[in-house]
Amino acid sequence: MAKISLPGLSVLLVDDVNFVLDTVKRQMSGLGLKNVFQAKNGQEGLAILRDPTADVKFVISDFNMPVMHGLEFLKAIRSGSAGVERAMPFAMLTGYSEKHLVDMALALDVNAFLVKPMSKKGLEERLDKMLRLVIAENWLKDAEVYAAVNVDAALDGIRMPQTDDVPAQPRRVYLKAPKKRPAPRKVPEAIDWPSGERRVDLDAVPGNAVLSRNIFTEDGRLLLAAGSKLSPRVVSVLIDLHSLGHPTRSLWIES
Repeated sequence: MAKISLPGLSVLLVDDVNFVLDTVKRQMSGLGLKNVFQAKNGQEGLAILRDPTADVKFVISDFNMPVMHGLEFLKAIRSGSAGVERAMPFAMLTGYSEKHLVDMALALDVNAFLVKPMSKKGLEERLDKMLRLVIAENWLKDAEVYAAVNVDAALDGIRMPQTDDVPAQPRRVYLKAPKKRPAPRKVPEAIDWPSGERRVDLDAVPGNAVLSRNIFTEDGRLLLAAGSKLSPRVVSVLIDLHSLGHPTRSLWIES
């Protein structure tokens, strides 16, 4: 698959931390991108995406932000409520403390996870791979599927209410882990596995493979259901999750 040319493209960076914005913008500028637009939250980001003169080709966004956090932002794009291109390539900036949010981002078809901090070379390689896979696959689901994702379940805290006497002040919204559920029972590796499936490493998943066993998060929530098609885009995101600390280094596929 041909390499994507980053020089000449425009990108939108969304984060409320100036240090992160400045660091990533410097890296992106070093990769030759034409325009690097910046926003402090999803609401500001949507305004830029709606501007046809900006011609944004992909988004890099944080999770935790005031006014509109990263999951709300991604949901608005994928569900069509934002009035912008639903298949906009979207990479989520994340750290080890935010591992509990990845399954919700996956439900919204995030295209990549960028683990902070990331080197310039690593950023270039990951963005190139993300854009190639987005172009190569027909992956976008119906808008109603994304609209049904309950991103409010990740909210910890509320925005300050408006009153006639006191103007509303934006309050930083923190995304929290839901209550832990029992972890799935671990099956000993030594037993004889039933026929019809085999275990493969993430970097050796064959084309058109189908997952034969559920993949769970560390706290027992379903991450990817058995029967899911393991397209190169999905496998790429699972590799991102492994770099984030998710224990999945191999998976079971139908043989």
